Amino acid sequence: MVTSDYVLDEVITALFKNVAFSGAIEFIESLFAAIKGNQIMLERITESRFKAAWSLRKKYQDEPDISFTDLTSFILMQELDVIRDDEIMEYTVLVYKAQEGGFWAEVPSLPGCFSQGETVEETMINVKEAVEAHILALKEEEEKIPKEEDFFIARINITESAIA
Repeated sequence: MVTSDYVLDEVITALFKNVAFSGAIEFIESLFAAIKGNQIMLERITESRFKAAWSLRKKYQDEPDISFTDLTSFILMQELDVIRDDEIMEYTVLVYKAQEGGFWAEVPSLPGCFSQGETVEETMINVKEAVEAHILALKEEEEKIPKEEDFFIARINITESAIA
């Protein structure tokens, strides 16, 4: 198992916010022991890794919900050959306000792939899971996985008088 000092920082912070102090201490010390015993490999975010993550932050400017820690993890996974660039699939997601409250989303390049949530953030998490499940089903059926087509979303304005 591999993790980074940035992820460890987030875990420690979350534990102290959500778990009784003694339980947080006990769990964190077990993580430290696993790191010391080489059961968990702790990778440091070096200056070069930080700069690479910063480049990704600028590349994914339309994805503000991706945390910088996630981007540093992505760099680590690439460096350690956990994932390769050619394994990354990116899809456009359209998010709409639902009439009954909350939001729903669709993935135009994956017909039939929809999800919903109470917040935009929850909807994005749910639609990511839906995309993963959709792609897994396509793989199991040995069907071609659609790639994102180059397109853009534009708006036009039409006056009611023009269609009357």
